[in-house]
Order: sequence, then C-alpha cells, then structure tokens
Amino acid sequence: MSDPVTGESKIDEYWLRFQSEVRDAAEIFEKRAIEYHKAGVEFSKILVTNLFVLNAGGLIALPALSTFLGVAALPGPTRSWVLWLSAAGFGAGLLMAALCALVTYLNYHAFVDCAVAERDLAMFNVATAFGKNGPIQAEIQRAKEPYIADVQQLTNKINLTFRLGHVFGWLSILSFIGAGVWLGTQLR
Repeated sequence: MSDPVTGESKIDEYWLRFQSEVRDAAEIFEKRAIEYHKAGVEFSKILVTNLFVLNAGGLIALPALSTFLGVAALPGPTRSWVLWLSAAGFGAGLLMAALCALVTYLNYHAFVDCAVAERDLAMFNVATAFGKNGPIQAEIQRAKEPYIADVQQLTNKINLTFRLGHVFGWLSILSFIGAGVWLGTQLR
C-alpha cells in the first residue's frame, strides 16, 4: 500500500493526521489548566496578604490597642473577658482565612482537573471520529459516559468550592469586624 512516488503509506499519513488532531484537541485544555493554576497562585497571594495580615495584625495589635483605648483600666475580670473574646475573634478570623485559602486552592485544582477531563473527552471525540469501522453510536455514547461524568462531577466540585471560599472569606472579614466592634463597645 505504499505510494510509489513518496514511499509513504496511507496508514502513516492517517496516523500523522490523527496525532495532529489529538494534539490540537488537547492543547486548548492544557493551556486553560495552566492559566487556572496561575490564577490560583495569584489569588492565594492576595488572599494571604489581605485576610491573614488583617486578622493577625488585629491579634498582634491587641495589647497596644487595649492600653491605648483604655481597656487596661478596666477591672481584672472584665479586662480579661474583653481581651480574650477579642483575641478569639481575631483568631477565628485567621482560621476562616486559612479555610478560605484551602478551599480556594481546591477550587483552582478542580478547574485544572476539569480542564484535563475535558481534554480527555476531546481526545476521545477525535479518536472516535477517526475510527474507520468504529462502533455504533450507542456504544460510543456508553464509552463517553465516564468522561462526561468526570466533567460533571468536577463542575459540581468547582461550584461548591467557589461558594465555600466566599463564605469563609466573608466569615474572616466579619470575624475581624466583630472582634474590633466588641473591643470598641466594651470601653467605658
């Protein structure tokens, strides 16, 4: 079956075309996975800078604030109560910031996994399109189901971690505000 002029067979040409199509189908999703990873790293930097520093700063500044705002002049049990609850609020803010960072990491990781699953599905579609005497349509659909289920499962994980990240981020901010308000309202 070799071409007498070029010496290449139709099978080699078919195989090279197949490899090119698979590469083209996969490249789009691999680029997206890289972009999601970069976005996750950048967002994590911003998150650490804002939420962690904000709550940790409140916790570290608590002794100086208590002296400046007159909490140190309060009676012993009241002063301890005010300082411990304020510290607990700032500490809870740090915990919520850490949970927000973790969930954000899981969210971007799910984006990467989803892009990889979509790449696999695209490669499967190319492979079935190139099949000479491929299986009937029902068999192709059955073979596709695990790929489609993976993409759907990862999409659900992306939605969940997106919402949880926002919840933990807002709880961190509210915890900081609550601790500050508690400290400010306990002054006499």
